[in-house]
Amino acid sequence: MQIGNIAPQLRFSVIKFLKNFCEEGIDEILQMEGLFNSNYVKISFFLKESLEDKQKSQMFEASPLQRLLINGTKNLRSLDKSDLVEDIIFTMQYYSKNYEFLLPLLDLISTCVLYKSLSQKFSNFGILKDIVKNLKNVIFERVFL
Repeated sequence: MQIGNIAPQLRFSVIKFLKNFCEEGIDEILQMEGLFNSNYVKISFFLKESLEDKQKSQMFEASPLQRLLINGTKNLRSLDKSDLVEDIIFTMQYYSKNYEFLLPLLDLISTCVLYKSLSQKFSNFGILKDIVKNLKNVIFERVFL
């Protein structure tokens, strides 16, 4: 097997690893968010709180999802401290016409932007413009070919 054939496979494996790395702990947070919301609804129904009272009390207690947005997970914070964001963006630009790489990269990015600091990093690199352009290319190439 030639080295040229190994590089894309290795990149794909790295993308999958990073996605799994970034998603670690997020399922638990989403489950806690569901419990947070359901417990709050039960309590407010029992106490017959008004919607205004509910909004006031929620201002004081951050939900698990709000804490994720602000604090991230340990893995998202580590990614934020690394230089991998630039590499993810470069890889997305490099494989912009390759559907098999683009979707896992978009999935990785969607997980990363759950943390505000990473979201700001991706935004500063103008990633939204690239995502829209790449999706448009993939959709129209697939539909009209």
